[in-house]
Amino acid sequence: MIQEKDVQVPVRDGVKIGVRIYRPEGSGPFPALFAASPYRYDNNELPPRPMFLWRETGPIEWYVEQGYAYVHADVRGTGISGGEFGFLSRAEQQDLHDVIEWIARQKWSNGKVGGIGSRITACRSGSWAYRTRRTWPASHPMTG
Repeated sequence: MIQEKDVQVPVRDGVKIGVRIYRPEGSGPFPALFAASPYRYDNNELPPRPMFLWRETGPIEWYVEQGYAYVHADVRGTGISGGEFGFLSRAEQQDLHDVIEWIARQKWSNGKVGGIGSRITACRSGSWAYRTRRTWPASHPMTG
């Protein structure tokens, strides 16, 4: 699995959104799964605990083994992302649209980006679907 850490994605107002990319070996192209939350993607490195085994992300390694790239973003104003945090704000929604479009343009991407996650990540996933119809073929929000 290839990991690209602390990638900065510029969005329409000049703020940079921090993402971590996990993808299969090889050049692709791969479909991508996208998750965004305020919980800092560097927490993905912590060992899983029995009561929170997959965190917000689900089993990233498994998704990559199935042939998906997985992109995890820190939302505006959290982790390494710039800007000011605003819970599900208009600016955040625009940022996430821009990041989805950025993912679709990457050379390792096949242009299809699906949403995935649980709890707060699921809330964001459901709200993006109508904004990015061209590149957003599916969303799998989970709650728990």
